Amino acid sequence: MSAEQVRLIPFTLPLRRPMITAATTTLERTGILVAVEADGITGWGEATPLPGWSPDDLATVAATLERVAAAPAIREAAPSLRGSARAAVIGALADLDARREGRPLAAAFADRPRPEVVANAVVGGGSVDQVEEACRAALADGFATIKLKVGAAAPALDGERIAAARAVLGSTPRLRLDANRAWDHATALDVLTVAADHDIEWCEEPVVDDLAGFVPSSPVPVGLDESASTVDDVEQLLDAARFAAVVVKPQAIGGPDLAVRALERAADHGATGVVTTMIDGAVGVAHAVHVAAAAGADTAHGLATSALLADDVAAPLAVVHGSIAATGPGIGIDP
Repeated sequence: MSAEQVRLIPFTLPLRRPMITAATTTLERTGILVAVEADGITGWGEATPLPGWSPDDLATVAATLERVAAAPAIREAAPSLRGSARAAVIGALADLDARREGRPLAAAFADRPRPEVVANAVVGGGSVDQVEEACRAALADGFATIKLKVGAAAPALDGERIAAARAVLGSTPRLRLDANRAWDHATALDVLTVAADHDIEWCEEPVVDDLAGFVPSSPVPVGLDESASTVDDVEQLLDAARFAAVVVKPQAIGGPDLAVRALERAADHGATGVVTTMIDGAVGVAHAVHVAAAAGADTAHGLATSALLADDVAAPLAVVHGSIAATGPGIGIDP
């Protein structure tokens, strides 16, 4: 077995249109591909930190990856990393190992991973008319779960947008909200009281602080997302309150192994585990798809984000009628 060689490949991917949330407006995604090569096989990882979400910015992640690439033994250096840097390195090594074994990456984390996973559509900021148009398009593309971004508009307008989304979707498709910690407790109660009339599966991160304290009074179920950036955070918050869902981003939490562990904690507490991306490139999305397949949860995951990009590092795993196959070997794609 030959020594493992590391290459770092920076990239910038423009979005087709700005993604507006309560926390940020994103115009492009900038990151670094990590390629680990040995015996003629290449494993791929991706570091695409998102400002306001990731523990480190891109410059810090790049410096960390350069140190790791120069280390004599990458496998010894990898576990001590965190965030996107760890996700990229651990992900590349896991992909390399799965390709060597000729199996999908998901099979490294589960004996019987799902062959495909269901994805939700994301409807971002915009007017009521734009929300209606986006919901119609999502239904036409075969999505049965829609996540509506809220919190960037005035509360009254958000109420109108939620009502419009449900009117277009009808009674069957699931509707989730994602507020990205937009509101104080009083505003969250006002908006979610209105939302409760429109059959909301859950609202992710409605309040700016004391999320666990808000859960008992919330008019709709509450999802945990950016308040938990580590597996320990997930465990502590699940002990503190009864969350309906735990949203796990492999990029943010530090890689596929930690993401799977966080999803196991969610299942132990009776919460639905959902895997999402941070509008990653195709490599990051593929890793997230395999994490979702390994978790095995019968729910829709936030993985249909490649269509938001005007360019990508590779042809992404295809979304067909709202589902994505977890193909192999490894992550199933090559930049």
